[in-house]
Parts: sequence; structure tokens; C-alpha cells
Amino acid sequence: MSSKPGYIAGAVVLAALPLLFFSFYGTRGAPSAPTYAQEKRQPDLPVGDYEKETSKPKDKARKEKGDRLSERGNKGGRKAIEKLPDNVELLPLTSHWWVGLSALPVDQSDVVIRGYIVSREAHLSDDRTGIYSEFEVQVAEIFKDTSSAIVAGTPLTVNRSGGSVRFASGKIQTYIISRQDMPRSGHQYVLFLKKTAAGDLLILTGYELSYGQVQPLDGEETDDPRSTLPFAKYRGKDAESFLQEVRDAAARPVTGGARP
Repeated sequence: MSSKPGYIAGAVVLAALPLLFFSFYGTRGAPSAPTYAQEKRQPDLPVGDYEKETSKPKDKARKEKGDRLSERGNKGGRKAIEKLPDNVELLPLTSHWWVGLSALPVDQSDVVIRGYIVSREAHLSDDRTGIYSEFEVQVAEIFKDTSSAIVAGTPLTVNRSGGSVRFASGKIQTYIISRQDMPRSGHQYVLFLKKTAAGDLLILTGYELSYGQVQPLDGEETDDPRSTLPFAKYRGKDAESFLQEVRDAAARPVTGGARP
């Protein structure tokens, strides 16, 4: 039992590594995820334009952010992202990123908010070996903020590994971590966020609130109940009851996980 806190902390660090970088090839069918009615839907990733990302110098802030991500995620060298043959698709990156995360990972988060996705976009790192997505969230409610710097009613930038790249030919390549999805523009979410040393906010996981119900952002791409992730606990739950659970969890004393 004494090793459990260290195990959880290590797992959370793995889940929060800012924006893993992808250089794996393979073939696959397009993944899908059930909606409230158990229909299938394709993961919806932000798309970055390859020519735009590579033809113009990045501004200082963007380049520094890409450099930070490359430093943490590209050690050992990776191949630059480039257009693959039309008959080749990328496999999702396999990672047990959810190990150690609870269904409501408030203690493991530095920030927990409710908000609407205003915009989103994918960016390549400056060396073109990695891709990450940025989301602008209009904050509606703050459940937890260890920095006390976030203000309700203002925009906040959050990030997640992966994204899509559109080449000049029109071909789109997707880079995603297995069993993770991306927030959709115009939709409302509760997001659990981890802050890096550089101040970037990374999505640990989240829940979409729609039509009075809850839908987990992650783990919804399987029909096998044995593969269900903890977040499935809240699938289809009443949104108001769910929000109250988040408020109650945020009001409890921190028991470990996030930095003070």
C-alpha cells in the first residue's frame, strides 16, 4: 500500500507530459466513438495547414512554445512530419495515459473549469517532428485554480497532444493518442487541466455537457465493456448532478496529486 501514491504520481506525470510527439507509421481503419445514442462518430481533430506552418517563420512566443515541447517530447530524435503515401494511414499512439487517473481527477489537476470551446487549431513544432492542438476556452465556471489567476468570463488557452495536418494536395494525416478525443468548437466541457513548469495547461481529461447529459471526452472508442475507462461512469449522467459532484470534489481538501 505504501507504493500507491508514488505509482499514481508517476502515472499522472506520464499523462501530463506536454504533447507527445509522433513518428509512427501503420495502417488502420478510422477509429470511432459512441455518442449518447451509442452511434459511432469519428474523432474530430483540429487541422493545421502544413504549408502555412512551414513556410513562414513563427513568432517568438510560438517558436518558444514549440521548442519547449520538442525538448520534452523529442529526445532521441524523431522523423519530421511529411506526407505519406495515399494508401498509408497513421496508427494512434498506444499509451496507458489514463492509469492512475480517477473518474473525477480534481486532486490530480491544477485547474478544473467549465467552459465553451471558442476556437481550436493544430500546430507543428518548429522542427516539424511534433504536433499539438490549442483550444481557446471561454471560462464559465472555475472549480479549482491553484494559481488563482483565471477569471470567469475570460478566454483561456489549453492544449492537448496530437492533431491533423493538411497538405497542399488536400490529404489530411491524423496524429492522436489511443482513446483520447479532442474538444469540439461551440461545445461546453468540464476540463481537468495540468500545468507544466512553463505554464502551459494540458488537458488530462474532460466531459462534454450537451442536452442536459454528460459524455466523457475520452475512452469512448471501444465496444468491449472490459476495456471501459473510469470516465464511462458518468456517461449519460444528468449534467446538473454531475456538476454538483465536481463542485463537491473541488471543495474537499486536496489529498495528493496536484502541486500546491
